[in-house]
Amino acid sequence: MSSVITEEIFFENARKMIENKSEKIFAFCKEKFSDLINKSKIDLKTAFIDYLTNSYDKHSRIKTILYKNQPRFLYDFFECNDLLLDNDIIDCSSVISLIDISHFNLIVGNGGMGKSTLMKHFFLDCLNNNELIPIFVELRGYNGKDDLVGYCYDVIASMGFELSIDYFQYALESGYFLIILDGFDEIIQENKKGFLQKVESFTDKYPDNYYFVSSRPCEEFIGWTRFYKYKTCRFTKEKAINLIKKLDYDETIKNKFLAQLNDELYDRHTSFASNPLLLNIMLLTFENYAEIPQKLHIFYNQAFETLYAIHDATKPKGFKRDLLSNLPSDIFKQVFSNFCFISYIRGKIEFTHEEILDVISKAGNKIEGFNSEHFLEDIKSGVSLVFLDGITYRFIHRSFQEYFTAYYLRNLDDDLQKKTSQMMIEKNRFSYEHDSVFSMLQDMNKKRFDKNILLPYLENIENTITSKERVRAYFSYFVESMIITSENNQFIGDEFNYSFGIFERNVQFRIKLKKSISRSYLFFMFHRFRPDNTSSLNLERHFSKYLNVEIDNNMIYRDTSLFNKIISETIFGKFIKRLSGLYDELKSNQKTDYEEIEKLFEY
Repeated sequence: MSSVITEEIFFENARKMIENKSEKIFAFCKEKFSDLINKSKIDLKTAFIDYLTNSYDKHSRIKTILYKNQPRFLYDFFECNDLLLDNDIIDCSSVISLIDISHFNLIVGNGGMGKSTLMKHFFLDCLNNNELIPIFVELRGYNGKDDLVGYCYDVIASMGFELSIDYFQYALESGYFLIILDGFDEIIQENKKGFLQKVESFTDKYPDNYYFVSSRPCEEFIGWTRFYKYKTCRFTKEKAINLIKKLDYDETIKNKFLAQLNDELYDRHTSFASNPLLLNIMLLTFENYAEIPQKLHIFYNQAFETLYAIHDATKPKGFKRDLLSNLPSDIFKQVFSNFCFISYIRGKIEFTHEEILDVISKAGNKIEGFNSEHFLEDIKSGVSLVFLDGITYRFIHRSFQEYFTAYYLRNLDDDLQKKTSQMMIEKNRFSYEHDSVFSMLQDMNKKRFDKNILLPYLENIENTITSKERVRAYFSYFVESMIITSENNQFIGDEFNYSFGIFERNVQFRIKLKKSISRSYLFFMFHRFRPDNTSSLNLERHFSKYLNVEIDNNMIYRDTSLFNKIISETIFGKFIKRLSGLYDELKSNQKTDYEEIEKLFEY
């Protein structure tokens, strides 16, 4: 989408499309439902025009870490991601590319990859360039109780759709809609339960519409068999350069950055430069730091120091902010880390004014003379780590909440770090799967991480093991029974609480875990030590005689060949083998460290 198209021209084109779309929807509804009268045509048309106008106003202009004070028209700086479907790269410059593939689309990518921006692009592209009516729904406010039709209706009603839900349901039956459900991973954990069933109910009832769901990677997607799963591609060097060229930033700094990005920065720091958010932060910190760090937590620390120390890029170089809270950098950072930790534990990424003040007051309650309103103004207008979106406060990006949560944990003493981390893992078993808190904490101090988080879990297992055959002993510790199947079945009810499903080459290993173990901690360890699936075997044929038969632990022990196949050829088996040797490895590392220190005192 070219930036030469102004906002005015863009929406004028969209309004013409809205007129045509509303006519078609009414014609469909009038034919299907005889109780609709001609007045309904006017009302329905007006309702959709009002909704789309308001929705356009909201989603066409966004704030970023560089555009913190005033939202910008998305296409002034948008560089479109590509998506990966199996081994095929999909050009997403037009939403038609995905519509032509499937009615049901799941977009998955890690933090900072621009998923929400891509969803807004799909909304705008659909609004302007094809016959479908887009409905943009942010899932972070989903309460877990409403059906999705009702939730979607509440969203469009809040944006100006003034007819009753009956008219919305009539219209949905036309199949003229593109339903965008943005941010499944932002639903708080207790509200995610049963979401798949509600998606299935929605799509079963209105199968002719098109559906897009975006999220960070989540274990729950195992059961989403109807949806085509796309992964967001990292930016190529060409896309990274194109994005920087579009940004409204100090031209001298930008040109120097572009030259280095092209020469060596992209190749040396691909993991940062290929991520749209981190690429923006690289530009933001470029003037102050000669080197881009390899570790993510150092990178975010530099970003914070830059935001704390200097004004917007449009201000004169060296301009210093006057922060109302009057806190030195280290204390300010500690209070903000308290705020991030509290909100992370509560599962909050957006706040009302009262909610954010409540968390801030708890974060700074040990600081004499601390003023919550002043600190809120500082993190909003001073360092721009949160922003006001309508009447709701949000982080400029969730990754800052994750970094400062890791920073908070790092500063705890050993005993408190151990207990707090264990409670976090048990409370929210999926957070470590799709955010960076624990990976950054590990990078901050690997030895403390091993000592306080990994070793206590492994010691609990070691205390139960008597067999010298460690791999078998670890396998027996976790597994009660398993089913090897080629069927794609979602776990339901209590069974899910004690099961562990892994897909490999069209085979699902449904492992029933012993009830005595912590499934949450097992997930945590699995996602830290999950091996690559490098097997070239046809697993369905390899395990053919065991398909769809429940195999208990005793049978696995008796059938040595089966056990060896599981350990050597499956992801879960390789994980168990790695875990069974990890305790000795970590203890040996601790012993080596101690011996090296001891030698220093011999001189």
